[in-house]
Amino acid sequence: TPPTMRKKLLMVFVALLHQATRSFAPHSLRRIGPKSLNTLQFSSSARTNKNADKSAIAVSRPPFRMPKESSNDSQTAVNSTSLAWNQLGLYTELVDCLNKEMKLSSPTAVQQLVIPVLLKPSSKYVSFLAATGSGKTLAYALPLTQLLKNSELFEQEDASSSNRKPRRPRALILAPTRELALQINTVCKQLAHRIKLSIQCVTGSDSIGKQRKYLDRNLDVLIATPGRLNQHVAD
Repeated sequence: TPPTMRKKLLMVFVALLHQATRSFAPHSLRRIGPKSLNTLQFSSSARTNKNADKSAIAVSRPPFRMPKESSNDSQTAVNSTSLAWNQLGLYTELVDCLNKEMKLSSPTAVQQLVIPVLLKPSSKYVSFLAATGSGKTLAYALPLTQLLKNSELFEQEDASSSNRKPRRPRALILAPTRELALQINTVCKQLAHRIKLSIQCVTGSDSIGKQRKYLDRNLDVLIATPGRLNQHVAD
């Protein structure tokens, strides 16, 4: 390419870049030089607003909107007196696990809202949203393990109604990534150990042959990533 053409192409590129930076919003950029890259400054009204919402919704990744007819999971939406674990209707064994093994003295806001709802017999379909780190895993894992144990106790009275069969887990938890699946597995196994439930996690990071052996046993909860689950279903 002739030098003149290269110069023209460079000028067009610089012009386009300049136009893009001018339209950059909502932040404002201050011109910087090559020796002062650390002087880049961002100004955002969300950072300076003293009255900004401190709820889990506010710190969630945008875009995030409160669904209609749904409860607010912020701390202010819960009673000013924080509930204890044993006030949510949980088994004593689970409460002891939370207090003594997990060192969790009280439930978070989303757990206080979700756990009693999931424990109701009338709760068939439940959806909830909360920010990362707000305690969503325990919010559904605690009711899930307790309901499975309730069902197991009823099955002991009627042996012909047992739902525990090889390669037929009684509950399925799907996670989009293996990291999240392993994290959920760690939490659920702590709970399951206390109330004697069997849990297995299958992801692409482990041998599929080894996982088949686990699935050939009676299983209560299966935690899986979609890809590896599809492989086992196809077997």
